[in-house]
Amino acid sequence: MRRIVLLGATLGLAGCPSDDAGADCETDDCGASSSAGTGDTPTSMGATLDGNDADADADNDADADNDADTDNGTDGPDSSGDQTSAGGCGSDDDCGGDAPFCLDDGTCGGCSATPDPAAACSGADPTSPLCVEDACVSCTSAPDECGGVTPVCDDGSGACIACTEHDQCADSGCHAFVGSCLDPDSLYYVDGNADAGGDGSAKAPFRTIAEAVDLVAAGGEGTIFVESAGAYNEAVLVDEGKAVGIFGYPGDQALLRGGSFPGLTVDGATAYIDRFAIDGGNNTNTTEVTDGGLDIRRCDIDDGDGRGIDALNADVYLQDSEVTLHDAGGIYAVSSDVVLRNAEVALNGQNNDPTSGVYLEDTLFDIVYSTILINRGGGGMMGSVEPTIECRGESDGTVRNSILFGFQPGSIDNAGCADATFDNSALDTDDLSGQGSELLVYNANWFVSTFGPDLHLDPEFVDSPLEDLAVWQDGDPATDFEGDARPDTDETPDWVGWDVP
Repeated sequence: MRRIVLLGATLGLAGCPSDDAGADCETDDCGASSSAGTGDTPTSMGATLDGNDADADADNDADADNDADTDNGTDGPDSSGDQTSAGGCGSDDDCGGDAPFCLDDGTCGGCSATPDPAAACSGADPTSPLCVEDACVSCTSAPDECGGVTPVCDDGSGACIACTEHDQCADSGCHAFVGSCLDPDSLYYVDGNADAGGDGSAKAPFRTIAEAVDLVAAGGEGTIFVESAGAYNEAVLVDEGKAVGIFGYPGDQALLRGGSFPGLTVDGATAYIDRFAIDGGNNTNTTEVTDGGLDIRRCDIDDGDGRGIDALNADVYLQDSEVTLHDAGGIYAVSSDVVLRNAEVALNGQNNDPTSGVYLEDTLFDIVYSTILINRGGGGMMGSVEPTIECRGESDGTVRNSILFGFQPGSIDNAGCADATFDNSALDTDDLSGQGSELLVYNANWFVSTFGPDLHLDPEFVDSPLEDLAVWQDGDPATDFEGDARPDTDETPDWVGWDVP
């Protein structure tokens, strides 16, 4: 599974005092003694005067000719003083914090006070070569200051960091499993209403998504922008080690229908899909990923005979999206990593098919602010298996700030993930590890319509137990699935589930 991470050198100042000191020493005679107390040149590290050192006084006529000794009233060779202990410095090693550089006047200061701020910063830390507001930073948000697997400039720290959102990559999309931006030189456009024979450019787009995917080189990267133009009735395959972003335009969803085949298949490759509706087909899964990665955002994966997402040895990331109304279950993952953020998995399964909303076998999972609700386990409302989450093999993970209910209590089976934690969530199953969760009985009145499904929390329901049950933490989603704000302060109470009413 793939997982979604500076050098220091100090500047030393030492040697002969400046001409202003008035010293007329030879090179071999230069040292701390001629600069002590002058305030013009920092004391060399490790050089001290001994009050009994008569040879130094005899050989160096600085005592007789140097006005510095007379003017500053230092009568003894101990006047080197200690500058460091008195608040001065001899090298950058004596400085730190907000004033990491030893300046020419023997005091510590920020980078902007040095003669060459950029050189000072790059010498101290090659990864932070810019001096901004007296601090050394990696970037300022100007173009091309960041790149590779850290292409984004963090406004708060001035550090180059990995991308996590597609809109952080102006010309393509985010290769989020790696942290880099997809290749901006490999862009293609699709419009189902375009004339046939297009070349995939913005002026002459392809008519099918598959045409654009085929042009991405094996092992290469590409980004495909898809116009919402009716349904794309095609089965899209991403394979050969490609990393491909397939994005609908903002404000709308493109519709993909695979018919008798999965709408999207990822085999030994990585696909990022955003702003799509993918309708399930006949007797087949709606999306499949094997030996690769599938990142789904702002998508509706709905209404199929098979499973919504079928994953084997894969990374699956689902954000601001729903998986609903699949007869054979919502998410089925084996030997995989599964992450849900602001996700809804609901009304999957049917009465005669033992299945689960989320099935996890030998799989690691991380579920935050998600709603997994009223899935069927076969043979009736509850069925023969626990329909909300079913763990098998050696699975493990965390659930936080989420809603997990079946039609009846006890809908979570943690037999294969006994060490998993369920924190600050609304649950219908007792004896689960974790803290801050509430054991509740499912109430359809908490939601606008559970059979729509419309799983917005009903704002008319007074004193809902789902309010203030979650605890927002730094790094959690800043909004709910449709953009309503969540708290932005660590450890703040919040609504559980994927919706803020």
